[in-house]
Amino acid sequence: MKDEPAPAAAEGEAKAVTLEEGALPLTPEGASTHSSVAQSSRASRSSLVFSLTGLIPLGAFLVLHLWINHTALRGQREFAMNITKSHALALAPAAEALLLFLPLLVHGAWGLYLVATRSAVRAVSPYPAGVRTAMRVTGVMLVVYALYHLYQYRLGVRASGIGPEHVHSILTARLSTTWHGVPVVALVDATGLGAATFHFAAGAYGFVVATAKNMSAGARKVASILSGVLFAVLFTLGMNTLVYFTTGSRFLGPAEPTMLPLDNAVPCSPMP
Repeated sequence: MKDEPAPAAAEGEAKAVTLEEGALPLTPEGASTHSSVAQSSRASRSSLVFSLTGLIPLGAFLVLHLWINHTALRGQREFAMNITKSHALALAPAAEALLLFLPLLVHGAWGLYLVATRSAVRAVSPYPAGVRTAMRVTGVMLVVYALYHLYQYRLGVRASGIGPEHVHSILTARLSTTWHGVPVVALVDATGLGAATFHFAAGAYGFVVATAKNMSAGARKVASILSGVLFAVLFTLGMNTLVYFTTGSRFLGPAEPTMLPLDNAVPCSPMP
């Protein structure tokens, strides 16, 4: 009888075995651990959804939109052909609403909520303080600019029944119009272009840094440089198009050859 373990000691040993087998103790601390893990998992999924709605559908649309517009520098005919091709490849209205307008609504509304509540989509931000502020400012600017751009160009031009062959002339007339010598519409588009390309490039950097595990300082620096290159390429592409429509010249690259009307053509002397 003296060699038998006391009930308390046996109970302690049973608890120790249970803990060694990996079961969490049913204590307030254990429940709190379960809750914090669940909250962290939900926050991670929310961050992923928020980032992907901006990067994949909206980012792809931004790049394609800038590229098609840039083909205007090759002439009115090729620009009209590319617009026609893009309309032919356009998604059905339901798919377009699901793959373009729904991500735009989700990402924009979610971003405005984060700005209004001063909350963050991630517990640890991948950005320095200045870039984090710039992301919020450009995000609010883009919500306003997206509504303006959709109304002016997408809905306005399509609703009027204007064909692709006339879009070049419409953009030239609209962007080259000035108020007291200032091309206001072109400046608004340039501001929207800068906000969109910066937000997209910085968002790509933030997504890579936030999702990569154990990313070294050197790798973060490389990602930062690549993000800057992406911004510079997209912004230059868009500005080249914008300057062309506004002034008739180019931001970069050789000037387009001037085509003289036949009435002003100089007759060639006959060859001997």
